[in-house]
Amino acid sequence: MHSESIYRMIHMHSESIFPMGENVNKNRTGGRDELSPARRDRMPTKAHRLSGWSTLGAVGLMASLSACTATSTALGPAQQQMLDNSLKVSAAALETGQPVAAGRLYEQLSDTFPSAPEPKLGLAYMALHTGDFATADTLFLEAGALATQPALKAEALLGAGRASLGREDLAGAKAHFLTAVDVAESTQQVQSWIRNGLAVVATLESDYALAEQRYHEALALVSHPRISANLTRMLVEANRLDEARQLFASHDASYWTESDRTELSRLLNQHDSSGTQR
Repeated sequence: MHSESIYRMIHMHSESIFPMGENVNKNRTGGRDELSPARRDRMPTKAHRLSGWSTLGAVGLMASLSACTATSTALGPAQQQMLDNSLKVSAAALETGQPVAAGRLYEQLSDTFPSAPEPKLGLAYMALHTGDFATADTLFLEAGALATQPALKAEALLGAGRASLGREDLAGAKAHFLTAVDVAESTQQVQSWIRNGLAVVATLESDYALAEQRYHEALALVSHPRISANLTRMLVEANRLDEARQLFASHDASYWTESDRTELSRLLNQHDSSGTQR
């Protein structure tokens, strides 16, 4: 669950894990947005109780929100090219372990291109990753206000929802996700990840019936192993171990991402060894 790799930003992305939104990530970061063990220890208690499950990582795996062809509002071709090239430099800085340099560049880009949401999204993801949820929330909402394209606006709302989860603000997270439903209603892939986020909220509220419904809705739209992994964790949380084991065993090892495969196996073995019958 909690990858140590900081900035392989979920391609989410064009790898096997989804991007936080390729609108920015394609030019920006490469890191998986999951929490390290050290950061997990600083997670709020309610989110932390989901053993083996990074709540933020779960919601973070929110799909490629566009076809990666978005451009910023009111920028001419030369300005857009300059912005794109600079975002690539920021991505390179993150990939080589230079987050401070990347952050400074995002800030410069935000000042230079005040109408562009991408630099603020970059800063928002960095704040989210470091656990500065208040700053992340502010930046995501600012980026959303700047965005004119549905994919970018939905990405910002999803990010704001994740930041709300980090603060244990389940009502706020739900509100952001539901707003994102309206913004991105025509995009099947985005809708899947929004429902994944709503399912996480329902799980944290111990509304397991609703969580299961949301996960199945998400998987019906896009069958993604990260969403299946979240469903498996929910079943464990709901004391439905047999169903969790069946779901986990129903897929070949190659179906799961390495981190999920390792974590789910550990989680289920932990319950097996404890002799817990649910």
